[in-house]
Amino acid sequence: MSLWAAERIVQTSSSKFAFPRYTGSNKCNTNSASAGINKWLSNHIPKNCVMHSFRHSLRDVFFAANGKYNIEEKFRKITDVMDERLVLITRSIDNGKLRLINEEQNLELRIQKATISNEYPLAINLVRNGCGIGFAPKYSIVELVKSGELTPIFPTWHGKKWPIYIAYPFITPIPDKLQKISRFLRNELEKKIGF
Repeated sequence: MSLWAAERIVQTSSSKFAFPRYTGSNKCNTNSASAGINKWLSNHIPKNCVMHSFRHSLRDVFFAANGKYNIEEKFRKITDVMDERLVLITRSIDNGKLRLINEEQNLELRIQKATISNEYPLAINLVRNGCGIGFAPKYSIVELVKSGELTPIFPTWHGKKWPIYIAYPFITPIPDKLQKISRFLRNELEKKIGF
C-alpha cells in the first residue's frame, strides 16, 4: 500500500516535496500535518482516536503477528522510554525525576508511570515478568542479557553512580596500604562493571 501511495505522489505532484502544503525548503510544519491527518481520521475511526494512537495500534498488530517488538524501531531515542511503565530503584529518583547520563549529555526526565522498589532483585524480576522497562547496574543483569532473557536498549546511558567507601579508623595521613587498596579496587571495579 505504501508503494502505491508513493507512486501516486510522484505521478500527481508538481513539487519536489510529497506534501508541499506541510513542508517547504525552509520549514516542515509537522503539527499542521498531524492536525490534518487527525481531521481526516475523525470521519473514519472511533471518537477520541488520533494519529498517535493509530500508529501505536499498528505497532501492536505487528507485535501480535511477529511475537516481538523491533527494539530499534520502538526506542529510537532515550526519551521514548518515558511512554512505557518504568521499573526503578528508589535511589535512581531525585525529586520525581530520573537522571540519565551518557558521554555527550545529561538528561532529567520527569517520571510519569513507574513501579518503584528498594531492591534490585525485585525490580529485575518485575522486568523479567513484563511489568515494564528497568534501569539496573550492568553487573546485576549480565547473565540475563547473555541468556537473551533481557535486552539492553540504551547501553551507553546510565543513571547516577553511587560512591563506594572504604571505612577505616581515622588516621592522618591515610596509610599507604589503604591508598593502594583503594586504587586497586577502583581499577578492578572499572574493568569488571564499568563503574
